[in-house]
Amino acid sequence: MAEKRYEWADGAKLEEHSKRKHKILREYVFDYLTVRCKLPQQERFRLAIVDGFAGGGRYHCCTPGSPLIFIEELKRAVEAVNTHRAVQGLGAIEVECLLILNDASRDAIELLKTHVGLMEADIVQTCPKLHLPWSI
Repeated sequence: MAEKRYEWADGAKLEEHSKRKHKILREYVFDYLTVRCKLPQQERFRLAIVDGFAGGGRYHCCTPGSPLIFIEELKRAVEAVNTHRAVQGLGAIEVECLLILNDASRDAIELLKTHVGLMEADIVQTCPKLHLPWSI
């Protein structure tokens, strides 16, 4: 198999196979969390996500890569689940997701740290029921 190198420092090109993968990830992460957080007595849900080819976070066109998609969809799902629970008169659920992100490229990792850090700061302010310890 030929090795495909993305040049994250210059902005990697988003290709069709990655677009399809991202669509599947978005749907799956959101659906998975909303299904797993349905029990009325549930107060906490913990999971881990490992992305072994995490990339730099954003493509040249500014589209998010898989690590940022995981974070976006986790946030969206936690907000949706807790809104639904509030309507039902239930308490909010805390979600803790350990993100383990890796890539062979040091350039990619450095960019990714910046993108994840910005998103983490936003989540602390806007979605206090989502906890995202991460490791790169």
